Amino acid sequence: MEISDHDKALLFLAVPGSGKKPALERVRSSAQGLLERLSSPHAGVTVMSSLPIDPFRALSKAPGYEVTVELRSGFAQGSFSETIHWLLHELRDRVDPSECAALVGRDYVFKDCPPQPVRFQYLMHRRADFTHEAYSKRYAEVHSVFGLKTRGNEGYIQFHADPQASQGVAQSSGCGRWDFDSVAQLDLRSLTRFLAMGPYNATLGGLEDETHFVDRAASSMFVSKIVASFR
Repeated sequence: MEISDHDKALLFLAVPGSGKKPALERVRSSAQGLLERLSSPHAGVTVMSSLPIDPFRALSKAPGYEVTVELRSGFAQGSFSETIHWLLHELRDRVDPSECAALVGRDYVFKDCPPQPVRFQYLMHRRADFTHEAYSKRYAEVHSVFGLKTRGNEGYIQFHADPQASQGVAQSSGCGRWDFDSVAQLDLRSLTRFLAMGPYNATLGGLEDETHFVDRAASSMFVSKIVASFR
């Protein structure tokens, strides 16, 4: 396992009604502005769109998000806050910021891979009897074995959110949510290929292990395709 040297921000956009396509196009057309505001040689922007047919959403009580924007930078809160605030202003007629989520943290890379076209994301919320620190320790040191054993994925990353940084960025940029503790990321060649491994993956015991530290009712899983990546 390797912890990234640079901070990352994830912006999850909740798009009401039929506004997903225009919102997605607005995000893509704003990519250059996002890169300029990140102002870092390590800057990067990845835009993701939720898949229309996604069996994982049915497993979540909490709703998923239609558009995900991944921001990478060598700097932390300042550039992320300004960048997300600017993007939400650009999307002011397309999204409700109070329903969007912003997280800041770092990647714990367990299985690296080249960029893939599809990403499974699982926004995870800790159980109330766990501190964020205790949750993160158990997630990285114990639960990671299930992600490593899962078949059908090319890469496995745990994004560990920084609660204080996430709250600061969310509040200063206008986002209503920042309360997820981590995001599980599986990089996939295709959802079909991953689902074909379902019978094997279901026997691993990962879902049972989650009951010991994850509040699944407050967590959300969904799959997105990568629609654009800018550096």
